[in-house]
Amino acid sequence: MPTAESNKESDESSTTQDDTNMSTISITWRLFADLAEIAGTREASIEIAASATVGDALDRLLENKPTLADRVLADTETGLATEINLFQNGSDAKRDNQLIDGDELALFPPVTGG
Repeated sequence: MPTAESNKESDESSTTQDDTNMSTISITWRLFADLAEIAGTREASIEIAASATVGDALDRLLENKPTLADRVLADTETGLATEINLFQNGSDAKRDNQLIDGDELALFPPVTGG
């Protein structure tokens, strides 16, 4: 039979879990062309801390899809390969941009053809 002490622990853990859920946001990554092929998907949704930046979300994406790292990352000021374009809700993004719940991030490689 549960004791008052075990009920208290259960209540505390559910409160902590609820607090954690309140402090996370959901964002969606869209991947295009060869990036989608490398990752094995065109879309990836992630939960991340509400205080996270675009750079944090990129790090999380690359943790979940490590095969993308060689194609996306480079030793540049932005940390991205020069030919990779990063967008937040359809606009150019910087790694230090703040995220909000429901943001859509996208990685575009160069596209050629006619």
